[in-house]
Amino acid sequence: MHWTEVLAILIIVLALVPVFILLGCIIALARGGFRYWTELRRLDLGREYRCEQGTFVRKEHSWIGELEAGGARLTIDVRDEHGAPDAAFLRRLADIVAKLSQLEGAARRNVPELTNEYALESILSKVRLDDPYDFALGFSPKEENFEMSIYVNFREDRVAGWLGVD
Repeated sequence: MHWTEVLAILIIVLALVPVFILLGCIIALARGGFRYWTELRRLDLGREYRCEQGTFVRKEHSWIGELEAGGARLTIDVRDEHGAPDAAFLRRLADIVAKLSQLEGAARRNVPELTNEYALESILSKVRLDDPYDFALGFSPKEENFEMSIYVNFREDRVAGWLGVD
């Protein structure tokens, strides 16, 4: 190998050093930003939100609260909307609770899989804004027998479909 070839290779390698340094800085900055974001998100978990409808605790993707209705404790699962529970759903929650026995009856009439072995356990807001329902009622087996839970979707107080989840 001639000395001019060695010199050309050395010049190319030295020219690439700033590129590798810049690439390393960009990667380090991206990793630091991601760690900061995940730590900030982790700090938000468990935060409480108090309102007329009760106290809701921030979970991974939603807000969870409890409500006493008809002698039973119901879990309320509310979609997150910009760092707070979905306000439109919370405004409607009192109306849903007032009609809960009628809604439960409609769910049991329209979903044959929903037998008396299932108990009403939760009220859920829609997961995404574009979901084709307004809210859902969650039913689980009264006894732990590893059967599926059933979520009955409602649109304007009418059954709009259901979903079984193992």
